[in-house]
Amino acid sequence: TPELFKPVDNPDIKQYCNCNVARVLFARELIKRYPELTCASLHPGTVDTEVYRSSGKLYLCIASIWKHFWKTPVQGAQTSIYCATADLGEGNGCYYVNSAIRAFNEKQIDDDVQLKLWEVSMKVVEEFLRVNDKEVVRFSPTVAE
Repeated sequence: TPELFKPVDNPDIKQYCNCNVARVLFARELIKRYPELTCASLHPGTVDTEVYRSSGKLYLCIASIWKHFWKTPVQGAQTSIYCATADLGEGNGCYYVNSAIRAFNEKQIDDDVQLKLWEVSMKVVEEFLRVNDKEVVRFSPTVAE
């Protein structure tokens, strides 16, 4: 079983890291299958939001010191805004940090894991649609004229 799909002992940080890898792999597979779409994965930076409110006391204590170096929510949104509004061109499907393409750790890029992630994701979506009495329609990126 690839690392991405294994249960984790330290759910907070390990799940966060696995989620980041999954986003990058999913974007790469999406563009591989549908090159006419625009897609990017990104890291907004460490942003001072309420996302940490349920963390442990030790983390909150450390965060209270470091948060002065974190981005504001407006600053943290800039890479998302850039990716949503720019013509990404050759950067389509890439990983972005601070509104620029950033190389992702190549050790974490695995075409087999990428394909498995896509297949598992499609099964989860199809099951969700079935459970909620929705018709399962295969995604087709064609635009109606």
